[in-house]
Amino acid sequence: MIHFDKYYSFSAEEVELIETGTNTENSRFPFVLTVTLKSGRKMSINYTTDKDRETAKRTIEFSIERALHQESDKLYSKLILIESAVNRIDKRQLRIWRQLKALLRLSESEEEAE
Repeated sequence: MIHFDKYYSFSAEEVELIETGTNTENSRFPFVLTVTLKSGRKMSINYTTDKDRETAKRTIEFSIERALHQESDKLYSKLILIESAVNRIDKRQLRIWRQLKALLRLSESEEEAE
């Protein structure tokens, strides 16, 4: 979950647009940062300085990037675990078949005949 200045929370996949602007109606907080979600919902926070607004924007962008990459990293880790499990099973089965072959004292020609 992405937290937008302690007022709003949303998931990274929901974000459609982050935009900056000015608010001429409010002289105390003239700088606006708006996050638009894919559902059409808009969330805005007003700031006193342009620097504060740009810092908040960079923080949100970084949080979104981190959340999106975190999901792909988790998926990649799971794929690596599955691959290693498959490789271990294959090696294990091969070892079991070789042990069975040795126990039954089979030769190559007898295996092909069966």
